[in-house]
Amino acid sequence: MFLEEGKHAEMDTLLLGLEMEEDLSIDISCNFVYAPEFGNVLQYYGQMELDPILEENPEAFTEINVLQMINELNRGLPVGQILYMHGENDKEARHLLGIVIRC
Repeated sequence: MFLEEGKHAEMDTLLLGLEMEEDLSIDISCNFVYAPEFGNVLQYYGQMELDPILEENPEAFTEINVLQMINELNRGLPVGQILYMHGENDKEARHLLGIVIRC
């Protein structure tokens, strides 16, 4: 789905919804960011809900384990970062993994 810059999107955005399994999916957005001081930037953002994984095996995926894993992955990711986010209300997922890549 393509969203033009306007009321529902701050910038032109291409949305891709990928489903790996019935309970495992990731949504990816791609934005073209005009930043004259840095040049043009293409930014990819993906988000995956971790709730099903955490509920399936809560002892293996404690919050400290997830944070350690993300920290280790960020050390080796040359053009982006991985974020661990918490949903702010009951309508959002409680635990989210965000992936940002800029090139």
